[in-house]
Amino acid sequence: MNIKVGKYTIKSIPQNIVLMEEKTVKEGENKGKKYQDSIGFYGKLEHCLDSLLEKEINESQATSIKALLKDMGRVRELILQNMVQAQ
Repeated sequence: MNIKVGKYTIKSIPQNIVLMEEKTVKEGENKGKKYQDSIGFYGKLEHCLDSLLEKEINESQATSIKALLKDMGRVRELILQNMVQAQ
């Protein structure tokens, strides 16, 4: 499995599912270069998707419940779009 979900990638390796985030080197001779950073290892895809949603909620700039729910809906929609494309 190798599924792109926005700035994240979900990969499967033996015994685990890995949630990776695309990042950019900020300093040094590789400045501007993109790389994948492992941010979590999960036994089940469901737990990985829950973590992705939780991470996006924690990083939200929402200042109201309405705005937070909108952000959550955006992430869920992104996940669903990728699931449909994979079929």
